[in-house]
Amino acid sequence: PTVSGSDQGPTVSGSDQGPTVSGSDQGPTVSGSDQGPTVSGSDQGPTVSGSDQGPTVSGSDQGPTVSGSDQGPTVSGSDQGPTVSGSDQGPTVSGSDQGPTVSGSDQGPTVSGSDQGPTVSGSDQGPTVSGISGSDQGPTVSGSDQGPTVSGSDQGPTVSGSDQGPTVSGSDQGPTVSGSDQGPTVSGSDQGPTVSGSDQGPTVSGSDQGPTVSGSDQGPTVSGSDQGPTVSGSDQGPTVSGSDQGPTVSGSDQGPTVSGSDQGPTVSGSDQGPTVSGSDQGPTVSGSDQGPTVSGSDQGPTVSGSDQGPTVSGSDQGPTVSGSDQGPTVSGSDQGPTVGSEESLCN
Repeated sequence: PTVSGSDQGPTVSGSDQGPTVSGSDQGPTVSGSDQGPTVSGSDQGPTVSGSDQGPTVSGSDQGPTVSGSDQGPTVSGSDQGPTVSGSDQGPTVSGSDQGPTVSGSDQGPTVSGSDQGPTVSGSDQGPTVSGISGSDQGPTVSGSDQGPTVSGSDQGPTVSGSDQGPTVSGSDQGPTVSGSDQGPTVSGSDQGPTVSGSDQGPTVSGSDQGPTVSGSDQGPTVSGSDQGPTVSGSDQGPTVSGSDQGPTVSGSDQGPTVSGSDQGPTVSGSDQGPTVSGSDQGPTVSGSDQGPTVSGSDQGPTVSGSDQGPTVSGSDQGPTVSGSDQGPTVSGSDQGPTVGSEESLCN
């Protein structure tokens, strides 16, 4: 019929095929709803609540147009999201933007305006945080942040808000505390920090085991004092005021080395003197050299460079002058030398 001068269209098989407006077929009315026009032979879709619901292409609903932008199709009842600048912006799940698909890979959702990063092989690769060189902040594994990747190297996870350090060649390089590298963990033991590029050594049972210099273990620090290195498995003793205090053998302090010479051990707090050519040169008492011990007998002190002779049974046997025994001192009196034998003396 013609209503108000407008052609209302034909009725085909008892169905109203719709009017023709300005020469264009405005489409049929089905169950009282406007099914939309046909443009260039394509069904442009219905109008619902006054909004254009979009065309049907190859039998699939291509979605509405909102504010002139294509809102994308609906697949299996889920909104597949709009197409912006020809790129698929991804679906909306539970009201959250799931992000676009780039080169067939899911680029991840946007949460609170921040890009949460792509999903690779089903694992969340983490967000990109601006201000960290646009770097990948790393995946989240079992809900823990695995840390960023800087220059292609894994910088390690963050545990309890502390940076646990990178992994180099598959080994955990340890955390950074107060900006200092705390060193790697080898076989579950903390190998200690690196200070000024030098390995400060591991911590064993909570004690600092000291650095390694030129590949040699420099020994631990006890109560702030350097306890010295270990050479061939033997403790070489501490360094006091910059001087090597010598090794400890069988638990006894073997004394320092002065000018490359072994100054001998300290027994009961007394300096037992050096060893010269393998012979014990005796202790120093009150600053005076008490002389060597020969075959287990005390050979006496040296006074003003002269040998004062041995002590036998607690008695001073006197000095030796020009190779001759000058005799003992008895009750403070010089008994004179011994010349020849007792028999010749009697004669």
